[in-house]
Amino acid sequence: MITMICGLIGAGKTTYASKRFPKISDLDFMSGWTKSDQIKMTLKMHEKGENIAHISCYPTIEEMVMIKNLPPEEIRFIWIDTPPIQCRKNIITRGRLNDLQDLGHILQVNAELYARLSSSPIHFERVKVFEMNERW
Repeated sequence: MITMICGLIGAGKTTYASKRFPKISDLDFMSGWTKSDQIKMTLKMHEKGENIAHISCYPTIEEMVMIKNLPPEEIRFIWIDTPPIQCRKNIITRGRLNDLQDLGHILQVNAELYARLSSSPIHFERVKVFEMNERW
């Protein structure tokens, strides 16, 4: 099974996946790798029968092509539904230099991701990692 774990930057996707899945494909920790490399690795693990969490903010066209021939019961989509204000706090707390160098851009990307989610044809299971009332 491939579980696509999606959500805003700083939502807690990797933290959520690391507590629930034996194998994780996360481009953030694949230095020098491309999205294509991540997809190939995910497919290779899936072919071996692994239960894998594939981390992505939102499925790219390339990722959707990756899964299009899989039986529906072998793919699942989860949206880590973390409020934007908590994502911002998480980004600052984890202190990744590339995120902090242009925090305004990262927050704009999050706004775009959230807008995309609201009109998404993908049926995501929503998981709340943080409880807050603030919403976009």
